[in-house]
Amino acid sequence: FLPSAGSFPDALVSQLAGEQINTDAGNFWQRPQLHFDPQDLQVELVPVAKGNVQGVITRESTRGKIDLAEFQHQRIRLMVIVDDKDYREDLLALPQVNQPLIQTLEERYAQSLSDYNAWANQFDQLYKGLDRDFDRTSNSKFFSDPIELFTGIYQVSGPAGVYPKLAQYVSADKLKIPAFEVAPLNTSTSLSQLAQQRENQLAANQPLPRPYNLHQSIAENVEPVTVDNQRDSDIEAGLYRQRADIEAQILALEQSLEVSFDLIDEVNDFILLQRQHLDSISVSFASLAGGVPGDGSGLNLMRWSGSLNFNYNPPETTE
Repeated sequence: FLPSAGSFPDALVSQLAGEQINTDAGNFWQRPQLHFDPQDLQVELVPVAKGNVQGVITRESTRGKIDLAEFQHQRIRLMVIVDDKDYREDLLALPQVNQPLIQTLEERYAQSLSDYNAWANQFDQLYKGLDRDFDRTSNSKFFSDPIELFTGIYQVSGPAGVYPKLAQYVSADKLKIPAFEVAPLNTSTSLSQLAQQRENQLAANQPLPRPYNLHQSIAENVEPVTVDNQRDSDIEAGLYRQRADIEAQILALEQSLEVSFDLIDEVNDFILLQRQHLDSISVSFASLAGGVPGDGSGLNLMRWSGSLNFNYNPPETTE
């Protein structure tokens, strides 16, 4: 038998305050264990302000003893003493799911993802591809590497001193935008992940406690919200990247033209040298023809040289 009021006997319960147990499956809280069959008892947990404890005991003492051997279908109230300043009537009441708040979170998720996609698309239209390496050996009048490029953009895109000194970065990897995988999760996926994390912390066959066991019913009552803007994966290079690529192509064409001009100058020099040789030969032919330079005899002799046979007649010698 139990008295009508008083402390619960320690012999009938163990781990009354609970105990945290660490297992391979995770950490969980061990509940109190009763050493009798409570199937006929109705057990209530009641918070009581510290100043009202004696009055509650006085009132309950008139009930008489509680029989634990015979099934009398009696009721036990377990009293939890709370400081007067912390006491509330609904202290142990389980809160109801705020479904309008869940729906608002779903709408905020869709709006945030839509805004992120819109920003990412605008960013890609301007800057996508700038993390690729530039030709550092060229004498470009634009920018020779991404650090210089971003530094130039920052200087015209915001107040002075707001942005960090990009020269401290040694690689272009730190200039990339955040990965798209950081986008927020929808309500159903987020609640399922929280429930799975809590389930991993429980012992085998231990049921999920509230509110983790409500995630499926909550997700079913959420009205899906459509994301307005989608990420544009067709953008290969932004305007700044295109400008840098075109500027590099122009620079390559200029270098190719310089090489072509040098070759043309060399050809002109060669033709001039050939002309000088031709003039010298024509003068020699004019002398050979018995004329003077400029009278055309040298050129005529050159024209006939293809059909002429030149024989050398040595001078006659006299004894």
